[in-house]
Amino acid sequence: MRADGSAEHILEDKYLGWHAGNWEVNCRSVAICVDDDLADKEPSGVVLAALATIIRQHYGQVLPEKIVGHCDVNPHRVCPGALWPEWRKKVLASL
Repeated sequence: MRADGSAEHILEDKYLGWHAGNWEVNCRSVAICVDDDLADKEPSGVVLAALATIIRQHYGQVLPEKIVGHCDVNPHRVCPGALWPEWRKKVLASL
């Protein structure tokens, strides 16, 4: 996901990629990457809206509690940033 809200689909969902840092999770998940340093900030409103749109259109069957960040799967990661719990709520509210 780019800063302007555009997205590039890099790996088709039928293929398995190493993205979560946990093989078991990788085998049953997809990754959406935000191209930004979100260590101490939230993505823009444009990006949050685009994320919600992608999730709603392509992954509407996923339960909200199953939408997690890299840091939720692998405690050695900070991605997608310290404010992830807050902006996760905003994305989920837009689904």
